[in-house]
Amino acid sequence: MKKLIILASLFGSATLFANTNEIPPFKEFKKTSLLGPEEKLWATNYYTELRSNSPSATQKFKDRNEVPLKVGSEQVALSDKYFCYAAMEGSVALKFKNGKTVTFNYDGRGRRQLDCSIYFGGRFGSSGEVKFKVAYSKWGEGEQDRGYALVPYRTIAVDSSHIPFGSVVYIPQARGTVITVPGGKKFKHDGYFFAGDHGGAIKGNHIDVFTGNLKKHKFPWIRSHSSKTFKAYLVRDEDIIAGMTKIHMQRY
Repeated sequence: MKKLIILASLFGSATLFANTNEIPPFKEFKKTSLLGPEEKLWATNYYTELRSNSPSATQKFKDRNEVPLKVGSEQVALSDKYFCYAAMEGSVALKFKNGKTVTFNYDGRGRRQLDCSIYFGGRFGSSGEVKFKVAYSKWGEGEQDRGYALVPYRTIAVDSSHIPFGSVVYIPQARGTVITVPGGKKFKHDGYFFAGDHGGAIKGNHIDVFTGNLKKHKFPWIRSHSSKTFKAYLVRDEDIIAGMTKIHMQRY
């Protein structure tokens, strides 16, 4: 109960875990020996950036029907650069003049608004085609067909032909890592991650670790190069798989 209360305070909502059937996203799961064979993976990280909305900026957010998005009377917009970064990451959280913070998520592609490759060394030019919608969870959405929410330090984007969606991956180097979240609270990671998202650049043994609203992280094994691999295992413990799935089906 103590851990539940602490975690609710971390994210500024006394009702975040009010439903007793919910599982706190940073609940520490038991260590298990029910693991598959050792695999070698390499990792990058991604995040949902927190920015202020710029209603007069050049790049208006549009839905898949090319309809401009608004929050109240305020047009949702960012500069060319930050639009491209939001499109590449797949989500962005924007602060509005009415005090609300709203998270927007990738919702397909449409008419190109700009060429984003100038911000990414000639790559990801098609990010300028991305369309958005209001996300159903505050950190953004994972694999939408399955209804997964993104959960910081838990969700990984995968190539589902290599690691199936819904799998739990155990990374020994992550276990015991002390992570500080906004507000100064800390928790120790148990090493378990959930295959709950995908990305166009995620192929084979490459995973992308979701780190919340922050680019910086405490995982030294995330080294953003295919030669920098680490040991990982698919978890076969049904209790852990069920718990991690439940975490990703909740709305935060």
